[in-house]
Amino acid sequence: MGLSADAPRRPQSESLDSLFALVGTAAPPGGQRAPGNVPRVTELVDGPTERASLERARLRALLVDAAGHSEADGRPFADLSVGALVATAGISRSSFYKYFHDKQGFLLAVADDVEEQFLAAARAWLDLPAAATREEYAEAFGAIFAAYRQRATAIRLVTDAAAYDDAVAERFGRMMDRFVDAIAHHVAVATHASEELSRDLATWITWMLELGQAHLIADAAPDEQAVHAETVATLTWKMLHQEPGA
Repeated sequence: MGLSADAPRRPQSESLDSLFALVGTAAPPGGQRAPGNVPRVTELVDGPTERASLERARLRALLVDAAGHSEADGRPFADLSVGALVATAGISRSSFYKYFHDKQGFLLAVADDVEEQFLAAARAWLDLPAAATREEYAEAFGAIFAAYRQRATAIRLVTDAAAYDDAVAERFGRMMDRFVDAIAHHVAVATHASEELSRDLATWITWMLELGQAHLIADAAPDEQAVHAETVATLTWKMLHQEPGA
């Protein structure tokens, strides 16, 4: 839900924003990329496993941000060497290879992160009760779209790579299947439809949202995002809750 290879190419610092949110500190003013301001992992946690996990997340955030800046400069991720990527990110090559086997391994780690974070954001909608109102749907989709915009560069990296990398394509397919499963459960609760119909509706909703967010949300201003949230909420709520002919 919300992943497309055609998303507008605009450099963003959403990956760093996500990391700052994860560790509970404030991002730099204006959301500017500032690798030196990323919290040092050793100052945040105790224990080697947790330190390694957060350090991997820190490097992943820096690398996603660097990839976005490189693409804005006309250097697609597919054409970047590891050396060029780490130089832009301001990290060492040895640090990259400590946590990622290669660029493909990095992309698969990004896909894992995107899936978990986006599913968490989607819970604002998927956990609504069967009697939820259209207004509650609008609020939920507003939160989903905000999460999408925050992760637009990471999402684009995965969907672009899925077009030429079989392992990333397979990972992307499993991600979309998981989104369909989650939405199908919501559809079944809201409509009491059969399992087959619920999954069919969920498949259409998932891909509608995937393409819509890529083309309309990634670069949307806040007021535009709010309008899109209202529109999608109305469409989805009527699809699931309004009787035919009403």
